[in-house]
Amino acid sequence: MHILHVVRGLEPRLGGPPHTVAALTSSLAKIGVESTVFSTAPLIPGDVPVSVPDAEVRMFDSGWLAKYWPGHSPAMRRELDRTISRFDAVHIHELWHYPNYAAAGAALHSDVPYIISPLGGFAPTAVSKSRLKKWLFNSLVARRLPRRATSFHAMTAREGDDTAAHVSGVPIDVIPLGIDPTRFASLPAPGEFDRSYPGLEGKRVAVFLGRLSRIKGLDILIDGFARAARGRDDLHLVIAGPDEGYEGAARQMVAAASLDSKVSFIGPVYDEIKLAALSRADVFVLTSYGEGFSVAVLEALAASLPVIISTECHFPAVAEAGAGREINLDAGEFGTTLTSLLDDPAELKKMSANARAMATGPYSWDTIGLAFREIYQRVKRD
Repeated sequence: MHILHVVRGLEPRLGGPPHTVAALTSSLAKIGVESTVFSTAPLIPGDVPVSVPDAEVRMFDSGWLAKYWPGHSPAMRRELDRTISRFDAVHIHELWHYPNYAAAGAALHSDVPYIISPLGGFAPTAVSKSRLKKWLFNSLVARRLPRRATSFHAMTAREGDDTAAHVSGVPIDVIPLGIDPTRFASLPAPGEFDRSYPGLEGKRVAVFLGRLSRIKGLDILIDGFARAARGRDDLHLVIAGPDEGYEGAARQMVAAASLDSKVSFIGPVYDEIKLAALSRADVFVLTSYGEGFSVAVLEALAASLPVIISTECHFPAVAEAGAGREINLDAGEFGTTLTSLLDDPAELKKMSANARAMATGPYSWDTIGLAFREIYQRVKRD
């Protein structure tokens, strides 16, 4: 069985989809499913794509519309039209971008089954972003393509509901994303992070890892942290991730709350530096206004790190497993929860053990690869 995976790009700055494609194709290779990946080449000089070692990767130059329609690539469209009939099925990762539209159109024209993973694309917060552009795109270009998909993949039951609200009559399979637990089995010593970022010695550290955008709830995070840190000097917040236009506003909030000595913005971190950050932290925090499925939360759990997340992360299993706390979108509640956890070493230790156990069970990519193979076998052409 040979599956074509289509994704806008493989640069780490694009967030979860590149890593998802790399991990999924590796898990599929272990169970005999061959994969090819179509992606556009990086637009920014120096951007190094995520490694996808267990699939053939084809990268295409972007077209002149890429500035307005991400991933626009006539070269990819021509190759899709030429080769798509060779594949048993097409797996489209994300919505709204040109490669997703091109792949769906080519698959439909050649009668090849295609599966769409919206990856949060139907969430209310995502649909409301650039609402006019998406309405025009959907009305004039792509209305029929999602509705003609063979199947949809949802990461959570909530995403399944969001998807069902936009399409009907198409099967929806709920499968979480995953991680490779072995990557987190042996973490760097906590002191390694302190050497790279001095000033954290003796501090209780909360870490945020993610895109610096409004949707991530940094306003609630900073306001709540200010309340927790008021009158004490032993707390520090590390904010790590690529800027998506919100870092300036976040820094202004930090300055207005007189938190400059207690909050560090360290930019995007990957590989060993990210592992060192997780190893050093006492708690992972994500007060997001909306998440499809946060792999960052899953990675924190795999690193045995208790988490505090908002209800809009749609991950109630965290609290159910005793691996962290789920809070409302309220700065006061976040500040109180952060204080209570960091001042309770026994509770943190118990949550740490529960976090690791949770992340290395059903969220292993080996388990998830098997679930996707079942979908491909169900939908593939005879």
